Amino acid sequence: SCLAPWTEYDGKYCFLFSSMLGITHTWWDAQEYCHAHGWLNDLAVIRRDLEEYLIIADFMHTHSLNEMWVGASDLTSNKQWLWTDNTLVELTSPIWECGAPSSSTWRNCGALSSFTNATWLSGFDRKHLQDQDCERELFFVCQKDVHGSE
Repeated sequence: SCLAPWTEYDGKYCFLFSSMLGITHTWWDAQEYCHAHGWLNDLAVIRRDLEEYLIIADFMHTHSLNEMWVGASDLTSNKQWLWTDNTLVELTSPIWECGAPSSSTWRNCGALSSFTNATWLSGFDRKHLQDQDCERELFFVCQKDVHGSE
């Protein structure tokens, strides 16, 4: 099980939503915060089945959040996007905002953002992954497996 302030979902994952604590950070500081507050945890990773995406997007919608850091970046090699667990972020994934990621050399960190002109999901207020300036102060979401909880 997940200890507070972590929240358990589906018996698989623990999430810590910094907005519940009123904390914003740059992408790097958010990743450090995640490491400092648990065992085997990072900024959230969205896997192929999009289960994590649905949990995070639903939380963002419920709490009227427009933007939140997740664990995607191309900091190690420009244009090679990796999750914090070192798995590849698929550039063809439907979670990317239309036109993202940009070819910018200064927008190297991933955030889920509100994007109302969604082309792959019908409906209002869907969240999409986009590349952002890592220095922006945003809410963030940490993630760990339930079995990795302390």
